[in-house]
Amino acid sequence: MQTRKNIDKPFTYYPWYILNQYNNSLSSNFDGRDIVVCGIYKDNKRSNYNGFYYDDLIGHNSDEGIRIKIGDILKASLVSGQYYELNGFLERGNVKDSNLPLIFNVAEIVGHDKLISKISESDFDLIKSKFESGLADIRSAIRTQLRENKYPKIVIITGNDSIVDKDFFSALGSENKDRYKIIFQKTNISSRTEIIYLFDQLEIKADNYLVFMRGGGSGIDVFEHKELCKKVLELNVLELQH
Repeated sequence: MQTRKNIDKPFTYYPWYILNQYNNSLSSNFDGRDIVVCGIYKDNKRSNYNGFYYDDLIGHNSDEGIRIKIGDILKASLVSGQYYELNGFLERGNVKDSNLPLIFNVAEIVGHDKLISKISESDFDLIKSKFESGLADIRSAIRTQLRENKYPKIVIITGNDSIVDKDFFSALGSENKDRYKIIFQKTNISSRTEIIYLFDQLEIKADNYLVFMRGGGSGIDVFEHKELCKKVLELNVLELQH
């Protein structure tokens, strides 16, 4: 039987990093170890199952999250929508009403930052709308469409002078290109007004995918504007990435 190994000063990991470690793998160096995971706590408001609750911890800088298993005493100390650092260990296996293969067992709360209490009411409503809209499993959604011989529509927004489309199609491969309906749209991605104007011209449905594709460097502050974030939520697309 493998025992859990304590770490004196553990690193703090984001949910997306942990998920990547287990992607298409049967094992990871996280196996049998106590680790600290950080993110925004989301209360799924479900009844307890065998004495535990199954909620989510969402990365504060991404949409990827990990399912957490937590007892009622610790759960009573958590506030949905706020940032926490949680200590615990990982286990595999299905949980009732969940198809997630990876569960983080919470042992203690080691950090807390009341981010939500420091923002305006309008900002809080925007974040709340994002949580209420749910998180889409993009990989599964695309696989399902492909199995049903549908062509996933991906709208990719790039800068006016961008040439990233060449790199994109090169990475996708010629054998996969015809399996998707890919539409490139160019605009000034440093201007929220021009991005919003482009949104108004596009015909984007709920089962479409929206991607902002850009190179490195500065100029990403535009994505912090509430007007742009609100417009994206109104589009009701499966995912926004950049």
